Amino acid sequence: LQQWILQSVDNFTSSLLQSCGQPSAAASSPVIWDQPVYGEKDPSFTEFMAPGIIILIIYFLAVALTGEAFIIERSSGLLDRSWIAGVRPSEILASHILVQFCVMMVQTVVTLSTILLVFKIPCRGPLEWLAAITMLQGLAGMSFGFLISGFCDSQAVAMQLSIGSFYPNLLLSGILWPLEGMPTYLRM
Repeated sequence: LQQWILQSVDNFTSSLLQSCGQPSAAASSPVIWDQPVYGEKDPSFTEFMAPGIIILIIYFLAVALTGEAFIIERSSGLLDRSWIAGVRPSEILASHILVQFCVMMVQTVVTLSTILLVFKIPCRGPLEWLAAITMLQGLAGMSFGFLISGFCDSQAVAMQLSIGSFYPNLLLSGILWPLEGMPTYLRM
């Protein structure tokens, strides 16, 4: 956008100087736009949004599935039966983390392969870093799902709370508009 505005100003001042009989080179901008180091000079909006969409998909799936699984286990009485059978809370939590992490790995592989292979969105960096960052975001979503399941007694309330937390993440992530357009106190 900034490049487009500067190009428009350059075009306007050049045409104004030509109409006044002056050399148009006198109004040329000292800013020269070369090829960027990463990405393309004119990126598509799809490529701009793809990283944020990947992260939000993995985050929301991890929040929803973790919260739902723990609430279902508690509401069906399986959690109480496990405690009576002598299973420690740390073992229950470890089992949930292990199972959800395996599910999240499958979700990450499916999501990244769909985005990279089916939609042909380019990955301009190491694929391992993309997978690692996506998995870390999924772990953050899983942690938030455990927090939601601790506060909520029903699946409906948990889903409303997870969706209610999803929209601020969507709005503040920089997908819908650049972070530079936000107030400074929201840019954290």
